[in-house]
Parts: sequence; C-alpha cells; structure tokens
Amino acid sequence: MRQRKIAPIIQCLIPPIIGLWVKKVTGVENLPMDRAFILSPNHASYIEHLMIGSILIPRLNKKLHFIAKRAF
Repeated sequence: MRQRKIAPIIQCLIPPIIGLWVKKVTGVENLPMDRAFILSPNHASYIEHLMIGSILIPRLNKKLHFIAKRAF
C-alpha cells in the first residue's frame, strides 16, 4: 500500500532531475508501440534504471519490468 502512495511523487520528481543530464533522446520512435520488446542497456551505472524509466514510460505509456540479478 505504501508503494502506491510514493509512486506518484516519484513520477513527478525523477523526470525533471534526469532531465538535467539527458538533453536529447533519439530512437524512441523505433520501439514497437503495439507489442512487447526487450531493451538491453549497457549498464554504465546504477542510475540508468531511473533514466530508462523516466524517459520511456511517459513516451510509450507502457509498463516497465526490470529483470535484475542481486548485486553482491
């Protein structure tokens, strides 16, 4: 239940913060709008999960699922 209360706050705060680093995004128009797809980033840093989510979710209006391995 707590997660549902925090999610709208995060959705409002994260994109403007990420916008400080990411100025231009290209290639989103090549992603399929009518079916699922797998996106495999290069894992440059831990913040890329936030960046991908804040860029793709508003533009594609789709759910985003992360498959991850626990870091040790």
